[in-house]
Amino acid sequence: MGFIAKVLSAIQREVKLDAGGDGILTAQQFATAGDDSRPLANDYAHAVQIRRTGRFSVLGFYDPKNAPRAAAGERIIYSRKAGDGSIAAEVWLKNDNSIILKNGGGSITLTASGAVNINGVIISSAGAVTVPSSIKVAGKELAGHTHAINSGSSAPGPTGPNL
Repeated sequence: MGFIAKVLSAIQREVKLDAGGDGILTAQQFATAGDDSRPLANDYAHAVQIRRTGRFSVLGFYDPKNAPRAAAGERIIYSRKAGDGSIAAEVWLKNDNSIILKNGGGSITLTASGAVNINGVIISSAGAVTVPSSIKVAGKELAGHTHAINSGSSAPGPTGPNL
C-alpha cells in the first residue's frame, strides 16, 4: 500500500515529502530507466514504504498545475519553469503518427506524412520547401523573391523565385 504526499523539495533522486499526519519524510525517487527528471515543490508524490525500517520510495509524481492533454495512445514530455511551474518546452508524440516539439520561441512538427513544419516553413519528405509569403528575412518576402541579373551568362533578366 502507498500514500500520497506533497513534495517539499527534490535533490537528485532524494525527495522530501510532507505526508500530513506522518510528518516530513525523505524518500528515494524511482523512475523509468532513462528518465532524468525532478519534481517541483508542491507536486504530489505516490510513495510506498519499503522493507528497510523507516525508508520510503516514490513511484510517481502528479503535476497539479498543468492539466493532462494527451489523448489515448499519446505521450507528452515537458519541462517546467522552476518559478511558477508553467510549461517551458515539450515533445508531444501524437497518436496520428506526428511529433510536435515546442518552446516559447517556436515549434517544429514532423507530420504523419514525413513533412516538417518549422514555424510555418514546410519541408516535404521529398525535400521541397514551401515558405509562406508572411515569412520575411531582413524585411524581404522569401516565397517569390527574385534578383535582377545584370551581367554573366544569364543576363539580362531576373532570377526565378528562390524556393
